[in-house]
Amino acid sequence: MECNFAGCKEKALALTDFCWDHISDKDRYREHLIQALKQGKDLSGAPLKKISLKNIHIEKARLANADLSQADFTGSYFFDSSLEGADLIGAQLTHTDFAHCSLKGADLTKADLSNARLWNSDLTCANLTEANLSWPISGTPAFTGQSSGMPICIRGNRWARSTSPQT
Repeated sequence: MECNFAGCKEKALALTDFCWDHISDKDRYREHLIQALKQGKDLSGAPLKKISLKNIHIEKARLANADLSQADFTGSYFFDSSLEGADLIGAQLTHTDFAHCSLKGADLTKADLSNARLWNSDLTCANLTEANLSWPISGTPAFTGQSSGMPICIRGNRWARSTSPQT
């Protein structure tokens, strides 16, 4: 469904008839969306392009295949959430924590994951082309978890594989 704003060709966001640029009360929309996520609403496949949900705390979010391109989740915390196949192209994920989350097949092209932590999260087949995975503290992993049965630890923009789990 297209945005109801005259002449706009963008998709309307989930739970509204407008795109992010044309929502008149963004704070009210944010609260409505956060409540829906906290109540367990399945937003798999939902159009949520360009939303700004900074510093939120969400558990068990169901956002598989959602369009979260150019979204801003700076400083947020996701626990036990599914973002499998989500479009996160150009998303702002700095200082965001993902704990026990599935990002299998997610498209994180040009996403900013600087200072993000992906604790025991699954990035199997995720696209990280040109993603910013920088982490300023030398030797501190931004991601520890399992992918294809082999432990992986991302350190900055380098992938380190080992035969024993990372701590």
